[in-house]
Amino acid sequence: MHAGANGLPPPPPASFQQVSPVPVNDQPQSPSRADYRQRESLHGRDTSNEANGSVSDNREARWSSDVQKKYDDFLEQERRHVNDGQWDKFPPNSRLFIGNLPTELVTKRDIFHIFHKHGTLAQISIKQAYGFVQFLEANACYRALQTEQAGTIRGRKM
Repeated sequence: MHAGANGLPPPPPASFQQVSPVPVNDQPQSPSRADYRQRESLHGRDTSNEANGSVSDNREARWSSDVQKKYDDFLEQERRHVNDGQWDKFPPNSRLFIGNLPTELVTKRDIFHIFHKHGTLAQISIKQAYGFVQFLEANACYRALQTEQAGTIRGRKM
């Protein structure tokens, strides 16, 4: 072997061998595939329960168009409430604290699904393992508290 001008041996010759592609298997190979499906469902796409038609506590079932419209309207109104920033206009006892939330799993959509049936929601705020639901009326907040206390969300007791 001859040394080049810099004292180093010359690089090896280029090889143009084709690497055969790795076959893709549609079957889940690891828990990460299931995690991916679970994450998809957090964003409104039900993939884990579509095949068998089951509905779990995780509220992964597709919503009816009526409920989806309510959620879309809620998001629009929530933006207005947040932009106005006049939280003192809500009646006393209309804000509900929710504790022991599964931080990395729960979404605003999950919380809406549980609490919208008790009354009109103004805001949902999720913090680290807890959150708040702001109702427009104190009676709705009270009904939600009485009905949902010790209920579960994403497999965890609230």
